[in-house]
Amino acid sequence: MKSVSITPVRPPNPTATEESERRGITVLPSELIQQIFADTRISRGDLKSLRLLCRAVTEEATQLLFYRICLSKLTTDRHAFLNVATRPRLARAVRVLAWYELAEGELSFSPLPNTSTANLDLANDDYWNSPLRAEDSEDSYPDLVIQARDVFWIPTRTVPEPDVIDETMDAQIAAIEEFRPHFYAALDAMPSLHTVITQPMHPYRRLTKSLTGYPLTAQLLQRGMMTTQFQMNEGFYSLLGPAMARRSSTNTPITHLHFADEGHSASLIRLRPSFLPAFAPLTHIDFCISHLGNPLDLDSLSACLRAAVNLTHLRLCSERGTSFFGHGEERKAVFDILLCHPAAHWVRLYSLHLDDLWFSTVQLLRFVRKHASSLRCLRADSCSLTAVAVANLAEIAGLRLKRFAALPSSAHEDNIYISEARVLAFVNSSGADMALGQALRENALAHVRTHATVFDLERWATGAICDSRGRDGLRRGYNVNEMVVLDLENGDVRDEDGHVYEEGGCWEMPFERGRFEMHGVVEEHEEYANEQASHLKRCREAPHWMWGRGNDGRGDVYYWAVEAEDGPRGIGQLTEMWRFEHRNGEVAFGEDPLEFWEDWEGSEAGDVAEATPFGWEFQSYLLGQRSGQSTPNPWRTVPEERAVQYYEDQDAMYPTGQSGWSEVLAPRGRIWPNGEDDEYRERSVEIDGEEMHWNGGVYSRDDGLW
Repeated sequence: MKSVSITPVRPPNPTATEESERRGITVLPSELIQQIFADTRISRGDLKSLRLLCRAVTEEATQLLFYRICLSKLTTDRHAFLNVATRPRLARAVRVLAWYELAEGELSFSPLPNTSTANLDLANDDYWNSPLRAEDSEDSYPDLVIQARDVFWIPTRTVPEPDVIDETMDAQIAAIEEFRPHFYAALDAMPSLHTVITQPMHPYRRLTKSLTGYPLTAQLLQRGMMTTQFQMNEGFYSLLGPAMARRSSTNTPITHLHFADEGHSASLIRLRPSFLPAFAPLTHIDFCISHLGNPLDLDSLSACLRAAVNLTHLRLCSERGTSFFGHGEERKAVFDILLCHPAAHWVRLYSLHLDDLWFSTVQLLRFVRKHASSLRCLRADSCSLTAVAVANLAEIAGLRLKRFAALPSSAHEDNIYISEARVLAFVNSSGADMALGQALRENALAHVRTHATVFDLERWATGAICDSRGRDGLRRGYNVNEMVVLDLENGDVRDEDGHVYEEGGCWEMPFERGRFEMHGVVEEHEEYANEQASHLKRCREAPHWMWGRGNDGRGDVYYWAVEAEDGPRGIGQLTEMWRFEHRNGEVAFGEDPLEFWEDWEGSEAGDVAEATPFGWEFQSYLLGQRSGQSTPNPWRTVPEERAVQYYEDQDAMYPTGQSGWSEVLAPRGRIWPNGEDDEYRERSVEIDGEEMHWNGGVYSRDDGLW
């Protein structure tokens, strides 16, 4: 028999497209991969997993994971910091170093008396005047002193006695000096480091990881803080500041400084002439200052600011000092000391951001006139910027602003709104807009607002909920889509006037309320129950709704009802509003007819309740279409044959004013440098191409704790 050889068939070579699909994300440029990984929806845990599982993206994940590292008096933080410094691949990725300050007070560890009072003579004055003893509470309370000694590498102050405090301070100085050479060596191993941050440790930061020990958190130490301002921000004054001065003469100096006072009193009096070299190479300075009783105590900071000859971006904030320097002229003296010193002139100053800082129109104009050739961005938050100040800016020769923002002190502050674009056109054209100039001078003392301040729904959800509960949520800057999401998140419903109510009626409360039974609550239980049953039946039998636009090119809006059998559960929008017609001929729109008529008895008596598609969801669709905002949803499709055309005179929520929907559309705008023509999201800025978020006085990429 003749043998037959079989040659194996090799698969064809993959095409370039197939090869790219097989390799996936690894074929993308490194810069694009970093942008993808920087998405806030990718957690640090996800990045760690990617770094370990995929060798091709290890470098990109490492750059993000170790972009910012932290240090504090915690032993675990020091070990982690030194571990990064000893690994060149990780150390080269570090750009930001944040020191979390924690200056515990002498009374933080004061023992509490035992709660047992069996053998105590409470009437005896000796009991109340006797000192607290640790042995009194050892059965009921943990020994926080021992726990603190275990977690800190800097000795703690545990007893408010002068000799013990002096001894502890000597031990603290010795510990810092012992760590100093290791700290400097670690910074030398981080050539890309350009930003230094000093900020208070988050109060919820857990200091111990023991599952059996007491959960010691930072707030337990901060609550008893009685430390003076000479002991605040110890990490900056003892290590970070000297390290910045040491590095200022190298090829890789620190160029960004973000400083937030740790306590209620400012610690800037601790600045010394030895810090001046640290400020010389700085291009970005951000100071969040606490209360300081005497403005003259800012002389040291003023000298440091004048030493920053390369300064391009400056932010000064006093939002943490509610009683900052008293009132009136004393508060305005701060502006003169910090910014109007005769020797203060920053030839490269590009951006000035003032937050909760008082100044007069004369002071502001004097500063802007001095820096008009370089200043391009001016922002004032909670500074009560007056209209006459804006009008006078147009008279400054050579001033060419690219961004301008004025944010109100509160949502209800009396102010006049002027769009940023119009202010820029007015200022840069030397007041060519005569109508605006006249309006500004006629309302000289009115406060100017250029943007609406709103909270980001993802990062500041709780703040957004509280901020949007009033009827003025739309005017505050939240669009209707966001209002619907926030109402749903908080379990609220709105009536046709925009008032917020909790879901459910008062009859959902229990009726056995002790002595309240004597006042007829139980007797009304049956009536409440009938009303509740009628309300639930009306909601249960109401149809869902779908809506869309006609395909004839005219853009008319149509809506139609969707019964339960027409599709799976969840298709369409629930009925939000009914049309109620009383038997006497009166008509009202709402959720409950009893809000309008006490004698509503239902269909048997001739009362009519008709479901309508109108409500906040439908309004959201209309506003989204009219304002150009896309609001895609599964049920917003091309209308069916049974659709009914929408007319504004049928809608109870349509504004009755001449402007129509424009009455409820709030002006929008985003503060630089996050782009234009979008809503401003609270406390966000871009540093070296990366979005940073303001966390308790400093900027950071990851604001998970704050």
